[in-house]
Amino acid sequence: MNDSDKPENLPESAGTPDSPDENAARANRLSALDKLFATDGAGGDFERVTLERPGDRIGNYKLLELLGEGGFGMVWRAEQTEPVHREVALKVIKPGMDSREIIARFEAERQALALMSHPNIAHLFEGGMTAAGRPYFAMERVKGVPITTFCDERNLPIEDRLRLFCDVCAAVEHAHQKGILHRDLKPSNILVGEMGGKFVPKVIDFGVAKALGAQLTDKTLFTITGLAIGTPQYMSPEQAGVLPQKMDTRSDVYSLGAILYELLTGSTPLTREEIGRLALPQIQEWMREHEPNRPSTRLERTEIVAQQQIAQRRKMDGSRLRKSLRGDLDWIVMRALERDRTRRYQTAGALALDLQRHLAGEAVEAGAPSPFYRLGKIVRRHRAALAGAGVAAAVAVVAWVIFHGRSDGHTQPQLKPRLLTEGEKQLLAETARSTFQPAAPPAEGAPWINSLGMKFVPVAGTRVLFCAWETRVQDFEAFVKDSGHDASAQMYSMGPDDWKQRGDSWKSPGFGQRATHPVCGMNWDDAVAFCAWLTERERRAGFLRADQSYRLPTDAEWSTAAGLTDEAPGSPAEITARISTAYPEELERAALWPPPPEKIRETPQLGIYPWGTKWPPPPGAGNYAGSEAWDDGNAPQIGNIPGYRDGFRRTAPVCSFKPNANGIYDMGGNVWEWTMDEYDPSKADGRKALRGGSWAVTHPRQILSAWRHGSLHMSRYAAGGFRCVIAF
Repeated sequence: MNDSDKPENLPESAGTPDSPDENAARANRLSALDKLFATDGAGGDFERVTLERPGDRIGNYKLLELLGEGGFGMVWRAEQTEPVHREVALKVIKPGMDSREIIARFEAERQALALMSHPNIAHLFEGGMTAAGRPYFAMERVKGVPITTFCDERNLPIEDRLRLFCDVCAAVEHAHQKGILHRDLKPSNILVGEMGGKFVPKVIDFGVAKALGAQLTDKTLFTITGLAIGTPQYMSPEQAGVLPQKMDTRSDVYSLGAILYELLTGSTPLTREEIGRLALPQIQEWMREHEPNRPSTRLERTEIVAQQQIAQRRKMDGSRLRKSLRGDLDWIVMRALERDRTRRYQTAGALALDLQRHLAGEAVEAGAPSPFYRLGKIVRRHRAALAGAGVAAAVAVVAWVIFHGRSDGHTQPQLKPRLLTEGEKQLLAETARSTFQPAAPPAEGAPWINSLGMKFVPVAGTRVLFCAWETRVQDFEAFVKDSGHDASAQMYSMGPDDWKQRGDSWKSPGFGQRATHPVCGMNWDDAVAFCAWLTERERRAGFLRADQSYRLPTDAEWSTAAGLTDEAPGSPAEITARISTAYPEELERAALWPPPPEKIRETPQLGIYPWGTKWPPPPGAGNYAGSEAWDDGNAPQIGNIPGYRDGFRRTAPVCSFKPNANGIYDMGGNVWEWTMDEYDPSKADGRKALRGGSWAVTHPRQILSAWRHGSLHMSRYAAGGFRCVIAF
């Protein structure tokens, strides 16, 4: 099946569930509005209709001033007088423009707004009909200016621009999760204002929005063949008609990439001046034949005086700005702007997550194209010329690509053992001082750092924020000092002979631990007590609202965070039994691991490791029982993974290995993690489910992301720990 034949791209998650009251209110709004469009939209009599003027009334709204005017509608600043008094933006169809097609487009916009509820999207209030029978709707009036203008007028530095942009990505992701494609994302449709001392962007104007997988309206809206909808500077190739593909969420991702390009460089990939000189066929040809310059390259080629002005608006000089764009930001922008949409970020949330990694000093997922990928692009673009030039020319091209691929410093990240990055070292050093003062309580769907310096990230498909790392020694120590909780009972730890109960405790689990290592050796009750203490502490300080709390993740939430989005239902014990049936222990004993590909295809969710489906782990996959576990002569009873070495004999500091796609570290290895769930609810024997494997695990089955380990809630192990989530 060709890419153009596939169903349009929809995110895995259906979005954040709304409350019953919100759903009922939205349904009532939709029901009332539906009645307004029950006519056939045959068109209006322009001679009998006059334009509204300031001071006129439409329903409960008094028109104050005209804010803007489009091809078929006008937007007024209006004052609502009842049942509440507030200022709104009121959009009404122009006289004479109420044809069937315009009515359908207008209805599609109000349906899109009614479906969504997000702090960064303008809210719909209600709709109605003018006395002349033209539809209108009232929505939140956004007191702001285009995001690029806002950033330039305030001389916002790059970091602040990126944080604003991440909020925009969250809004677009919400729209996609509700099944809405915007199709006209551009700075003038993203207004930023100041609310409560914070800069808040709002996405507006869903006038050319499109439903993904379902109709927004029963009326049919046809687009003239060959006519591109949108704004050329921000259009994806498929939106501009360059590629014979349906538009999907990745088209909006491309538009976001063009906006990000402008926020960083002051210019779009194809400038307004260039657009003004080109007709649509020429724009399409440019998109087919050219790749946009990297942001840093665009800046380098900008005239010096203009370059300095651009840099000053970002509170730095030209040299520093160019340097700040090279590497991560170049890669991120260019990935969003890939002509081949399969190589773009697949969701707006994935784009935002990579920017958040950059802001946190973490390794980003984006990377420069490999030399061979670049070679393929050149060959396809100059196929005829190379065919006539012969072997010598082809060899020269290969040499040039490989040389430049290695010399420009833009190399594709490789999975390998690594030390902490400088950014991670800095973040962990700052959090070790426990001086964080959150500016506001956490918001659903947005990253957050609490008062202990624990970083939390959203996970699509859940209503929680996941701690990006396992609870550290320094976090648990603060809990014990403040609460007096006793977690010092004996634990199972490893000695020269075997695992057995010893007098060790979380403070000294039988090996060296530092502040940023995951705390280990506490039982399920200790972990729950930590969450309760932290909830109370942060509510008192005003960092958490009364409806927010810390807890352990559920087993299902842990699976979603690990990327297991299609698990068959079942208790932890039942799922583990299915793994044992699909991959019997005899396979390991007979060195028949991993199972054959056809077996993995039969049970896809069961046969996934944090790094994929192959065994043994690739270098740097995580902290498991590698050969270094033997270096102190204290591990013959646990064995090791043949040929694997991760650099740590026992626990590793958090952030020592690459995070997963959700930005979460150590979802495989380091320490087992307690969850809320009973391991086998049918037995009610006090066992709880643990996930993720540990530094002491060697068995291939137990490292599978789907494997569950059951342990009594009061048991303490030197290979067991936990991480928290924030529940809303």
